[in-house]
Amino acid sequence: MIRSQIRRARRHYRCSCGTHILPGDQYRDSVISPDHDDVGNKGWWRAAECRACCVRYDRWPIENGAVDAR
Repeated sequence: MIRSQIRRARRHYRCSCGTHILPGDQYRDSVISPDHDDVGNKGWWRAAECRACCVRYDRWPIENGAVDAR
């Protein structure tokens, strides 16, 4: 299972590209369950991805339109 949604940061996060996601910035929040076929993870995995990376890899906006307006 993968759950992703666009959120507005309440605290500091860091994207895997090294970009700082500051409070107030929008980012993609993803949660992936253990042993997911595409990732190969052994435990629960959570990632914050900056908007620039999402646009670069065509993951912005999320298809189902899940946006946290907070």
